[in-house]
Amino acid sequence: MPLLSAAVGGTVALASVYFTNRANMKRFDTEIERGEKRRRAEVLRDRGEDLYMLSEQWLINLAINYLGEARVMQGKLTYNQHLDLAHSQTEKNPGNFQRIALLIDVYFPSTRKAYDDVLLARTTLNKISAAYKRAYEGGGDVDGTRFIQPFVEAQKAIEAAGEVYKRQIIECIRTI
Repeated sequence: MPLLSAAVGGTVALASVYFTNRANMKRFDTEIERGEKRRRAEVLRDRGEDLYMLSEQWLINLAINYLGEARVMQGKLTYNQHLDLAHSQTEKNPGNFQRIALLIDVYFPSTRKAYDDVLLARTTLNKISAAYKRAYEGGGDVDGTRFIQPFVEAQKAIEAAGEVYKRQIIECIRTI
C-alpha cells in the first residue's frame, strides 16, 4: 500500500510539474511574441518618422529652389545668384532621395502613389523651368513673365501633392 501511495503521489507530482512547465512555456512564448511585436512596431514607427522628416526636408528644398527660380523669372535675381543660393541650401540640408525610396518600398508601400504624384508634379515644374532656362540662356530672354503663371501653378501642385503624401505617412505611423 505505501508503495502504491508513493507511485500515485509521484505521478501526481510529475503531472503537476509537467502542466506547470507547459503553462509557463506558453506564457513565456506569449511574452516573447508581445515583445517582438512591440519591437517591430517601434522600428516601424521610427522608420515612419525618418521618412516623414526626410520627405519634409526634400519638399522644403524643392520649395526653396523653385522660389529662387521664380525670383529669377521676376527679374529680382540673376540665374547665377539663384544657383548659388540653391547650392548653399542643399549643402546645409542635403536630401537623401535613395533613403526616401527605400523606406517607401520596404516599409510604407501604401504611400508610393502619393510620392509618385509629387514626382509627377515636380516633372511638370521642371519642364517649365527648363523652357525658361533655354530662353534665358539661349537668347538672353531674362523676362520670365510668360513663365510665371504656369510655374506658380505647378509649384502649388507640388505643395498640394506633398501635403497629401505627408498625410499618408502620418496615417501609416498612426496605424502602427
